[in-house]
Parts: sequence; C-alpha cells; structure tokens
Amino acid sequence: MDLFEYQGKQYFGRYGIPVSPGGIAETVDEAVAQAEQAGYPVVVKAQVQVGGRGKAGGIKLANDADEVRTHAGNILGMDIKGHRVERVWVEHASDIAEEYYASFTLDRAAKQHLLMLSAQGGVEIEEVAASDPEAIVKLHIDPVDGLSRDAARQAAVAVDWSRGRELSAADLRGVPAFAAITDDQATKLLAAARETEVRAGDAVIERWALARTFYLVRSGRLDVRIDDHVVNTLGPGDQFGEVGAIDWGRDFGYGRTATVVALEDARLVTIPAAALRSLMAESPEVDRAIRRIAQERLATR
Repeated sequence: MDLFEYQGKQYFGRYGIPVSPGGIAETVDEAVAQAEQAGYPVVVKAQVQVGGRGKAGGIKLANDADEVRTHAGNILGMDIKGHRVERVWVEHASDIAEEYYASFTLDRAAKQHLLMLSAQGGVEIEEVAASDPEAIVKLHIDPVDGLSRDAARQAAVAVDWSRGRELSAADLRGVPAFAAITDDQATKLLAAARETEVRAGDAVIERWALARTFYLVRSGRLDVRIDDHVVNTLGPGDQFGEVGAIDWGRDFGYGRTATVVALEDARLVTIPAAALRSLMAESPEVDRAIRRIAQERLATR
C-alpha cells in the first residue's frame, strides 16, 4: 500500500486519530475553497509520494486567499524528484511544539515488523539515518502479538531518551517495569544509575548468572545467546541482567552460558543490583511488574 499524505490523514481521522482540518484540491479554486473551510492560516502541501517536498518549495504557509492562490498555482504542476504534482492538501496550520517521524516496515531477516521512531521529524529520515543514526529508535514487533500498549510506551520513552538528556522520574515511569514508582523511589534509583556505551560486537554480560547489575537499553539492539544460538533480541526500553531475588538461571533456564552481545552501538542505563533489590522490597508493585515482564519476555525465547 503506497498512500499519499492526504489518504493517510483521512484514514487517521476515520479511526479517531486527531488530524488538522483540511481537504484535497486539484485546482487553484478548489484550494481556496478548502482553505476557507479549514480556516486561516493554512498550509498548502504538494501531494507526491516522495520526500523533500519542503526543500523543493512544495509546502507553503498561506494567511489569506490571495496567498493560497499564489502558492497553489505555483505548486500544482510542479515536478518534485520526477513526480508531477496533480493535487494539493490544504489544512489549517498547526502551532507545532514537536515533530516526530514514525513508520512501520518489514524486517525480512528478523521475520518481524520494525517500528522506527525519531524525535527529528519534519526532515528526510534518510538524512537523519546518515548523520545521527542513534536518533532513530528501532523496535521489532512480533506480527502474531501485534503492537502492545507496553511496546508503544517503550518506543516513546526510548525516542525521548535518544535526545541525550538525563533521565527523570517521568522517564523511569515510562518503562513498564517502573510504572508504579514514586518520585522519592525514582530519585533514589536515579542516584544509583549510570549510563554506559557499548560498541557493536561487545559482550555486555559474558556469564548471565554472574551478573550483578540491572540494565535498561536506552538505544541500540542486543542479542541474548546460548551456545551461539540467539534466544532473544533486546531493544530500547528492555531490561536484562540482575533482577533482585529472581534466579534467571534456575527460573528461566538461561544458566551460566547465556551471554548478551551488542548488535550495534548501544547505550545502557545500569543500576546496581543492591539498589534494585531495595526498591523491589519497598514496592510490591515494582516487584510484580519486573517479574511479570521478565517472565513474558523470556517465555518467547
């Protein structure tokens, strides 16, 4: 399925996702009519299935009917990277606070859907991938399970973390394992937390059962391997390592041979096991959440 922007927005609106009021136009007069209905100021946007419309002059802000006529007249018939503009989308201009890029594609090698999310919206994603690849959060979605609320929250937290700022209590609560923590508990945990970077190919944990640190993946992907077989892949927002009173080797069958290896450059938040055990003892909700997530995650290995 290869949709124009206006078709995607129409689908969004049909399913209750908020979109700015607007309409499609194939002539200048139709563009003015759509602008009058949407309310000024409006944005006149070329409808082509290719990136770079803004740089090519295919997206223009208009404050009145005369400006709509000028911009629609210039954009209709325009050639953008070999695509002729046959129609424009005219919508009420939004007061943009932040722009995000989000897409789903098929990772054929992993046999899963791949969610890509970035806080650097409004520009060509190819440029972001080349200049700042860590700004793109990638999260595999099992096609059988679909996109869960926890996975969506995990991706949103991870893309916020990708901006490189320090973690906050709100960030921790965005991780399903810590959704129930209080501000005081988060402050204690953050005081003990450290951020570390690992390079692609590096082993983060060589003998899982001996791990004495709890890890949160901030960016990048890592494989859990047993005897050179991949049994799990971890991504932004996932947890691994020491989890309080849980005996990973006995309860989940990982044993001493399990290793965690970075598939690409990754950033991890590390929390000493002692700090986590203290939190789990203090908060039954956190204890249950960590155990539940660990069991769900490892049950699919």
